[in-house]
Amino acid sequence: MKKSIGIFLILNLSFALAQSISGTVTDENGNGLAGANVTVDGTNMGAAADASGSYSINGVSSGSYTVSASFIGHSSASQSVAVGDGGATANFSLAVDALAGAAVSVVGSRFAHSAQDLAVPVDVFTSQEIRRAGFTETGQILQALAPSFNMPKTSISDGSDSVRPMTLRGLSSGQVLVLINGKRRHTTALVHVNSSPSRGDTGVDLNAIPAAAIQRIEVLRDGAAAQYGSDAIAGVINIVLKTDSDGGTFTVYRGENNHIAEAIPESANLYDWVGNGQRYEWNPTGSVDINNVVPGSEAYITGSEDYLVTDGEQLQIQYSNSVKIGDDGFLMIAAEARTKEASNRVGFQAARLYEVNSDYWSDDVAETQRLQPGSDWYINPQRMIWGDQAKNNFGAMYNSELPVGDKRFYSFGGYTVRHADTGCYTRKPNQGNKTWLSSSPTGFVPHIQPTVTDFSMSTGMEGVFGNWSYDASTTYGSNDFHFNMLSTNASFGPEQIRQYDIGGFAFTQLTNNLDLTTQMGDINLAIGAETRKESYRIYAGETASYVNGQAGTNITGWDSSWVDTLGVTQYEGLNSNTAGGGCQCFSGFRPSNAAATQNANRTSYAGYADAEMELMAGMRVGGALRFENYSDFGSTVNFKGTIRYEVSDGIVARGAVSSGFRAPALAQAFQSKVATNFRLDDDPESSTYGQTLAYEVGNFPVNNPFSQALGAKELTPENSFNLSAGLNANLGGLRLGLDVYSVTITDRIVMTGNFKVSDSDLGIKIAELLATSGVPEATSGRFFFNGVDTKTSGLDLTAAHSMSLAGMADLDLTFSYNTTTTEITEVRTPSGLADVLNADATLFDNTERRTMESSQPKDNLHLTANLSKGNWYAKYHIWRVGETLSRGAYKKDTHDASGVAYPEGTDAADKDGLNDSPLTLDENAGGTWKDWTRTYVNADGESVTDHEWVQVLGNKFITDLELGYDLGMATISFGVNNLFDVMPEKGAAPGDGNNGAFVYSALSPFGMNGKFVYTKLTLNF
Repeated sequence: MKKSIGIFLILNLSFALAQSISGTVTDENGNGLAGANVTVDGTNMGAAADASGSYSINGVSSGSYTVSASFIGHSSASQSVAVGDGGATANFSLAVDALAGAAVSVVGSRFAHSAQDLAVPVDVFTSQEIRRAGFTETGQILQALAPSFNMPKTSISDGSDSVRPMTLRGLSSGQVLVLINGKRRHTTALVHVNSSPSRGDTGVDLNAIPAAAIQRIEVLRDGAAAQYGSDAIAGVINIVLKTDSDGGTFTVYRGENNHIAEAIPESANLYDWVGNGQRYEWNPTGSVDINNVVPGSEAYITGSEDYLVTDGEQLQIQYSNSVKIGDDGFLMIAAEARTKEASNRVGFQAARLYEVNSDYWSDDVAETQRLQPGSDWYINPQRMIWGDQAKNNFGAMYNSELPVGDKRFYSFGGYTVRHADTGCYTRKPNQGNKTWLSSSPTGFVPHIQPTVTDFSMSTGMEGVFGNWSYDASTTYGSNDFHFNMLSTNASFGPEQIRQYDIGGFAFTQLTNNLDLTTQMGDINLAIGAETRKESYRIYAGETASYVNGQAGTNITGWDSSWVDTLGVTQYEGLNSNTAGGGCQCFSGFRPSNAAATQNANRTSYAGYADAEMELMAGMRVGGALRFENYSDFGSTVNFKGTIRYEVSDGIVARGAVSSGFRAPALAQAFQSKVATNFRLDDDPESSTYGQTLAYEVGNFPVNNPFSQALGAKELTPENSFNLSAGLNANLGGLRLGLDVYSVTITDRIVMTGNFKVSDSDLGIKIAELLATSGVPEATSGRFFFNGVDTKTSGLDLTAAHSMSLAGMADLDLTFSYNTTTTEITEVRTPSGLADVLNADATLFDNTERRTMESSQPKDNLHLTANLSKGNWYAKYHIWRVGETLSRGAYKKDTHDASGVAYPEGTDAADKDGLNDSPLTLDENAGGTWKDWTRTYVNADGESVTDHEWVQVLGNKFITDLELGYDLGMATISFGVNNLFDVMPEKGAAPGDGNNGAFVYSALSPFGMNGKFVYTKLTLNF
């Protein structure tokens, strides 16, 4: 008690002794610079200037300090102040930097402007917002700040679990250009090949950029290919690194999930999640009552209670500091190390894992003991991971400048290495071509364990020559994705190795830039040139990771056997001579894969011109033109035009029109590998229609015989046309922004669906083509093609206001909202499939259409309140995640076998979970359902309409809270992300749930971890 009273008195004494530093920040003409940053060096204290340029930093103890002011596009300034009983005053007048015209001070213009002064919408997220976001990874930080940005937490998605895909304004990873200090960032070598909004695309690994190195993040929400080149269709993310004015910090962050797994009702039959009405996370508090486990069996939970899950522990250490070089130069170094344990929200797999009446496990003993811990046949439901994978990450970056006369030499770059461990699907003991019972009697779960290495370096020189400012730079980047597997190769028999080096792929990029800027009368003019060299390589794994060892067993007592009419014993089921070759889950890369990429190189060169001028009082217009030539597909020319008009004092109208392009990634053109996918057989003519089957899926390059036979062509650029218009207003300190946009893209590069071997006409043709593909183990195949046109449109709304609550505390409010819709306007069928019945449904099937059109939130809303009083601060953040639709669906029967339509609102079929009405689905499978239709013309020229029931995954409200106390030299904070332990909707669509084991959607923007609690200590120096 005495200790608590002492702490209370000390804290109140600190409030009593604390003073303030206040003043104004203006430009050279005395105009207030709203949003300018003012910081107290060596502390975590600071403030942003209001609409008049005034600021106040409260809670400053008496003493001597250095106060610094900065504003985008202007030179920074510092003052020494002595804080006494009456506080202190520091006024700043900031000049436009002499070299600012050559630098991208705010992305979106090559000339010195603040974000509010641009003709296109740009969000600028400050170092304070980044620090208080409550997350450790750069991608998660950006998602918490920008409603137009999305990075779903994928699970069991091969390499995409380690390098997650991002989207901006609903468009995919490869359509977002990322810059570091205004210089192009290289992409990863990975192509996202499984279920994600960026399926078939590559992009930049934002999490390879340590958050400890970031000063601010600028997000341009507008097409900018004419200014910056390929990839900038959706917009541009510019990450600005810390400088010598940011001080030094050392931060320790620790947190873990505190999620409540709900009790499983005693009435729940684990073998019938459809009949239960919903899936359930596995909860170890209950026991299982198993009765007569045969097809159609029952296994009821008894005694289950709510259960606290503590997993996903994270520990991160961050450091950043700078040293002086000469009088005005500096070297900033930042590093961070992060370890993260796996999170698991898997449910029970409601399918028989042991074969019926096998000689190996007679009388169904194995299945009846499957959920009995300690038995020989126990299978822990949580051995398969559905959630975040485990990762260890180390990264470091530097940023340096050295002024010499009228020149400034600069260099920045970094290195990151990430080790990850992510699970695959369970290999069941009754899958004879995947599991050897002598070595894995209960089956096993393969694990992908990649090492991702990333390196970057940029050097350059800025200066003034006559009336021109120049910037000459060279930027190099590389990304290496090296896979290891903890798995087996069933074709080598029961005595198998368990760890494999399966090879990987690497990407390098070298970019040279020369940018020139000048002013000619009333015209700001920039011209420049760029050259770029890129290479992509696949390197092979060890031999055992991809070959077929051709080991068959046919050993009596291990397999089910029977005697045919000729008296010959026949074997079936387990461990047969059909054992699949290659490493389970992810077969190794072959030497032939590596050989196919030996010439996967590209060179390009570009020239551009960019100009702005004041056409009349209050009106500024701009235009850009860019020419690029690529060695693999030729030339492209793109333009952009902008207009900005001051309607009245504080209100600005703006608009832009532009064309754009995205060059096909080398990884898309040359991707080649085999991996195991579990997919719903949606071919109505197949005998296994409606079943979830394992396929060895081959990703084939466009020049492979398989792809060529189906009509694949050399990839060409995606082309876009972008329109945007908006208003920006500052009304008495209330800052508002409203923007609408439309982006049409033709020839989008996508991956086809899986063309599978089956007993249908199409399946038989696919089998013939796979036999000539050079990848004999593949049982299905897919390739890339320029086949989809889309239209994306939406609206962005932002608002911010700062106020003082009657002198009791300061309150900063920010509101941001985005709504985006994407529509597929055309899918082009390759010539080789034009006459194949039902090929259209596989080429870009309904599942992939929903992935592109509706698997991301329809809208996002962020509301943040930052409250500060003296040394205390509190951040309260609400994130409303909008509605999405499930990728999987139930086929909808609208007519009976005789062609008579079912009456409206009646049960359409047999209550088996397929082809039922929404009412029956609500009762049997849970969730809310929507009638989804698509009409197309099949190969016979007939108009066909698909009717499917898709699940509506509803709106969710996520609440984050952080409380902190700033001691000057140290800041301690406590926070909770997802305060109320909100979980995504439980999935209920087939093909998405692995027989109910995958309880939640892997495309949830906020993941499936639930509540996360953390503590953070920062030392400032």
